[in-house]
Amino acid sequence: MKIGVIGDIHGRSIWKEFIKDETIDKWVFIGDYFDSFDISFSEQFLNFKELIKFKVDNNDKVVLLVGNHDYHYMKTIDEPCSGYQYNTAYYIQALVTDAVDAGHLKLCYKHENFLFTHAGVTKTWYQSFIDGNEINIDMIETNLNDYFHYKPKVFIFNAGKNNSGYGDDITQGPLWVRPASLKEDMINGITHVVGHTGVDGITIYDNLILIDCLGYKNEYLVIENGKAEIKTI
Repeated sequence: MKIGVIGDIHGRSIWKEFIKDETIDKWVFIGDYFDSFDISFSEQFLNFKELIKFKVDNNDKVVLLVGNHDYHYMKTIDEPCSGYQYNTAYYIQALVTDAVDAGHLKLCYKHENFLFTHAGVTKTWYQSFIDGNEINIDMIETNLNDYFHYKPKVFIFNAGKNNSGYGDDITQGPLWVRPASLKEDMINGITHVVGHTGVDGITIYDNLILIDCLGYKNEYLVIENGKAEIKTI
């Protein structure tokens, strides 16, 4: 299977150009569909509706992950972070809630040795909030998605010893943790593919790939046969 991975959208429509790549078997969007500082609310709103339609029309081919800038609009979450659109939150909340209830948004996707979440998964957070015992890599996707559906508040911002308002703590969950803390305490045995933290271009490490680059470069990631490659348009 050939996987195409698209970083934080924040209202951008560049994904429509990426998906013209007909060689891709499955597209994974890494989350953060809202809260742009330079794209209007109406454009963000329409863009998300178009993403949902793309998902509905190609259900088995499209994975839409949730990001912190989508999560904070969920009805049960009262935790607005930077960029929260207070004046239009009611409308975004309705759209996000419908998408969650319909199962169009999920927290995690795993393919072979690659784990896709918005920000990454640390051992400390996972064992504290999800399992508490030995981490079973084969169950991570199921466990995270079940908790997102039934207990979404476990994914709230959770500062640790650094008391970082930026999320740079190993206690932070897969919507918030920053790369430095993720590298320090990441779940081993898998390659984490994440957005959340802006980079000048997609950056590939041995067991971590950062893809939140759309503010700088029109790049997407392609994964095939265990290898990751950067594509640019």
